[in-house]
Amino acid sequence: MKRILLIALALACCLGLLSSCGSTLEEEAGTTEGVETTLGGEETKNEEKDGKEEYRVKELELLFGKEDTVGSKKSSKGNYVEGASVVYDQWVSTDFVDVSTYYALKYELAAHYNLMSVAFFDGEQKYISGVGTNSFANTATVTGYVLVPEKAKYAKFTDFEGVAGGMKPLDSRFVKGYENKTSYETDLAREKYADLKVACIGDSLTEGDYGSQTAGVANRQFLNYPYYLAKALGCQTVNYGLCGRTAQNYYTDHYPHADISDCDVILVMLGTNGGLGGDLGTHYDKLIKRIAEDKKEDAIILLITPPSATTNTSKVNYGYAGNVASACAYITEYAQQNNLPMIDAFTYSPIQPDMENVYQANDGLHMVREGYQAFGEFIADELKLILKELK
Repeated sequence: MKRILLIALALACCLGLLSSCGSTLEEEAGTTEGVETTLGGEETKNEEKDGKEEYRVKELELLFGKEDTVGSKKSSKGNYVEGASVVYDQWVSTDFVDVSTYYALKYELAAHYNLMSVAFFDGEQKYISGVGTNSFANTATVTGYVLVPEKAKYAKFTDFEGVAGGMKPLDSRFVKGYENKTSYETDLAREKYADLKVACIGDSLTEGDYGSQTAGVANRQFLNYPYYLAKALGCQTVNYGLCGRTAQNYYTDHYPHADISDCDVILVMLGTNGGLGGDLGTHYDKLIKRIAEDKKEDAIILLITPPSATTNTSKVNYGYAGNVASACAYITEYAQQNNLPMIDAFTYSPIQPDMENVYQANDGLHMVREGYQAFGEFIADELKLILKELK
C-alpha cells in the first residue's frame, strides 16, 4: 500500500489566530512506496517571563499507517461500536500516541461519520472518549480544541489516504498539544469564534464537488466551503451537504439524520437543484420550520442564496442558471417575510459567471479550490457582520 510522506512545517505563527496557524501547515506531499505519513515534531515556547522560559505548545509527530481505525457510534451501517477497532476502506490511523503530558489538544483532521478522528484511551488502551463528526459527507474535516481526559494516556488519530471516487487526502492537517492550562487558555482567548459551531446544510456546492468531465458524476474534495469557513473564522463546522439534493429530498430523506441541536448557526443553501418553485418551495419552508423546532433557543438560522451558475451553453452544467435565479428570488422574499437573516451569495459573492477562474473549466457550476476558498471566506465575512448586528 502506498503511503504519503508529509513533513509538517514549523509553527511560525503559534501565537496567532487559528486561521493563520493553519495556513502555515499546508505541506507539500509526495507519494513513495513503503513510506508512512508523518506530521509534526516541532515545538514552540513563550518568550522569557520572570527569568523563565515557559513551554507552551508542541506539534505532535504523527505516523499514519495502521488500518485499525476507531469506530463511531454514528455509523450509518449500524455495525460499528464507538471506540471499537474497525477497518474502513481508504482510512488509516496512528498507533497509540502518548498524550499523558498534555492538558489539551488543538486539531485539524480528516473526518468520517463512521470513525473517530481523535480517540482517547487509558493506560490499558481501553477507549475513553473521542472527537468525531456528524457530517454526511465523506469529505469532512474536524477542527477545534479538546481537553485531554484525566485518565487518558494515549490517543489515536485518523486520516484519509486514498483517492476513492476522485477524493484526495486532506493536505493541511495537524495536532498540537498544550502542556498546561495557561498555554491552552491563552491561545483559546485569542480565538473569538473558537466556541462557535456552524452547521452547513446544502447540496454539492456545500459538500465540495469539484466537477467532472462527465456531468452528474461527483468529484468531492475536502477543501470545500465549510472547510474554508472554519479556517477563516477559527470556528467549528459540520458539513451536511449532499450532492444533487433538492430542497424536497433533502428535507424528506436526509435532514432527519442531521443533528443541529448543539450548533450556534445553521447555514442553509439549497435551490441549485430544481430551484424553489412549487413543491420545492413548500419543502424548503418545511425544512426551515423543522430546523427552528430542533435548534437550541439562541441558535441562528441563516439563509444563503446559491451562487451564480453559468449561462454558457458549452459547459457541461449549463442549465442551472434558471434554477439559481428562481431560488434567489424565493429565498429573498422568504427571508423578508419570516424576518430571517440572509446572505445574498447570488449577487455579492465572488462566484460569478464573469470570473471563470473560480469554476472548473468545463463545468460552469462547481468550483475549483480557489473558488471554494473565496466563497468560504466570503461567507465568513458576512457571518461576522451578521453576528455583530444580532448582538
